[in-house]
Amino acid sequence: MLVSSLSQLSLVSIIRGQVLTSDGTPLIGVNVTFVHYPDHGYTITRKDGMFDLLANGGASLTLSFERAPFITQYRTVWVPWNVFYVMDTLVMKKEENDIPSCDLSGFIRPSPVIVASPLSTFFRGSHDDGPIIPETQVLQEETSIPGSDLNLVYLSSRASGYKPVLKVSMTQSSIPFNLMKVHLMVAVVGRLFQKWFPAQPNLSYTFIWDKTDAYGQRVFGLSEAVVSVGFEYESCLDLILWEKRTAILQGYEMDASNIGGWMLDKHHILDVQNGRCHDKKPTSSSRCIFAYLNKLGLHTKINNNHFYSN
Repeated sequence: MLVSSLSQLSLVSIIRGQVLTSDGTPLIGVNVTFVHYPDHGYTITRKDGMFDLLANGGASLTLSFERAPFITQYRTVWVPWNVFYVMDTLVMKKEENDIPSCDLSGFIRPSPVIVASPLSTFFRGSHDDGPIIPETQVLQEETSIPGSDLNLVYLSSRASGYKPVLKVSMTQSSIPFNLMKVHLMVAVVGRLFQKWFPAQPNLSYTFIWDKTDAYGQRVFGLSEAVVSVGFEYESCLDLILWEKRTAILQGYEMDASNIGGWMLDKHHILDVQNGRCHDKKPTSSSRCIFAYLNKLGLHTKINNNHFYSN
């Protein structure tokens, strides 16, 4: 991956994607460049057809895909700031397709339903003091430390083996006439999962995220998953009607205490990127700072997320 002239690191994003031939074979050696910003660099697709390209986010960017003897293609994407942006798979052909395209206006589009595992929290909606938190379906333990006003607290969702789950319902009890295939794509922090299924009623899939990004690095805090479900009809093969949904998944949590998965109930740790305070109870980022200042003995009051000295 080559890049230059990137202005601000805080705005930098990574565009990822895959290039295939018309028969589904990954295409190596495709030159990927910015049409209007050639000084920002370029990249070449790898043997699996994947590519990574750094870009300044917060803009609409047009990419060029070139490799002889294939027809050059262009794709325009809106890239937010400081994210992994995963493009839809690109198919390159050696000649134009003279077959008239299908009119998809009369076909039924997907209407997927996405359910993500709840975010980790000690909060519960009932006054039941049992060890199971119904809202998050995890185990909570709490034990006092003799001779102090401190407690050790534990959540099973913070264990290293706990993985967030995303259940995708793709079809309903009846399916549209002529529907042949149902396609599924899940993109999360640069990871791209793709699969297709023969069309059938009540089709669903459970996606489990291992809390790592495209480079195998641990991901801390919250991440957005983009789920795409596509319908492919028998009368319009290779043309897919897509619908997208998003969901928030919980990555690894920052550990304020670092004592074997347990933490002290009075420890706070601020996740600046996501504006969350990791504490025994859900707390806004401003109140997390407020609690920390009080521990330091600073007399501070808070009003509408602004701090004032007494």
